[in-house]
Amino acid sequence: MSRFDDLLQRVTLLNAQLGPVEHHIGSEVREILHRKLWAIVGELNSALNLGLDNTAPDLTVDGDRLRIRFWSRAEGSVETEVNILIDRAFTVQRLTKIPHRARSQ
Repeated sequence: MSRFDDLLQRVTLLNAQLGPVEHHIGSEVREILHRKLWAIVGELNSALNLGLDNTAPDLTVDGDRLRIRFWSRAEGSVETEVNILIDRAFTVQRLTKIPHRARSQ
C-alpha cells in the first residue's frame, strides 16, 4: 500500500468513527479522534509546507484526494473558507471561497 493510500484509509476510518460522536461537544472520544486527524494534518503540513498555523481544520477524503478545510480571516475582517486539496502525487491545490454576503458589500 502506498503512503497516500494509507493516508486515505486512515482519514476515512477516523471520520467514520467521528460521525456518531461529532455533535457530542466535550466528548473524550470526539477529542481523541480530532487529535488524530489533526496529527495527520500536521504531518501533511510539515511534508508539504502548507503554512497551516493555529487552525482547527477538517480533514476528509474527497474522491481520490485529501481535503483540508478551514476558515481564515486572511482578507481583512471577512472570514473566508479555504480548501486545500492534495492528490496522489502530493500536488497541492488551494481554493479560497468568500461568502456571498461579503462579496456584495
